[in-house]
Amino acid sequence: MRMDNISNLTISLINSNLISESMRAGYLEFLYKYVNQSKLIHDDEIILIKQNAKKLNIKIADYTEEHLRELLKNYQKQSNRNNYSYSHETGQKQKTENSKKDTEKSEIERLNEIITDLRQKGKQAVASRDKWRKRAENAEKEQNEMPHNRDNKFKQVKKMFSKMYHPDSITGDRFEKLIKQEIFKEFWQAIESIENNNT
Repeated sequence: MRMDNISNLTISLINSNLISESMRAGYLEFLYKYVNQSKLIHDDEIILIKQNAKKLNIKIADYTEEHLRELLKNYQKQSNRNNYSYSHETGQKQKTENSKKDTEKSEIERLNEIITDLRQKGKQAVASRDKWRKRAENAEKEQNEMPHNRDNKFKQVKKMFSKMYHPDSITGDRFEKLIKQEIFKEFWQAIESIENNNT
């Protein structure tokens, strides 16, 4: 850490009441670089400081190394506070973004569960439709094999089918009702056609 004319001039500028807070912060940053890492200092910066001191008619005082250390110590504390504030703000933004991502992820998972559930119900409806088609085929076969009882049995099957799939009788959630209605439309016409052909 060196004390020379530039150091004393810069400290004199910093301690004067003739400069703004932003200028004071700039001079402190220059002083820190000048004292610790003089290779990073450009001649233009030194020229500017000399011109400003002359323009403001700053009197150069002789400061001790102790005074310089205290000044730079306060500068480092302030710099650390600013860095912490920036880091804290960045961390809060990151937390908010992570929270949004988590919300979107949980919403996507919920929609995937609904889709999986609907697919399962669709499979069940198809299986139920196939089951009733098989029953109808068996009933038709039985009817052909037993001509004396076919009218009664056909009416029983028709009644049972109507009870399970007629729009006025069906239960379940909206999706199940829609599927059962479609099954009813598909097979009721065939049942009536069979009944009319047999009369």
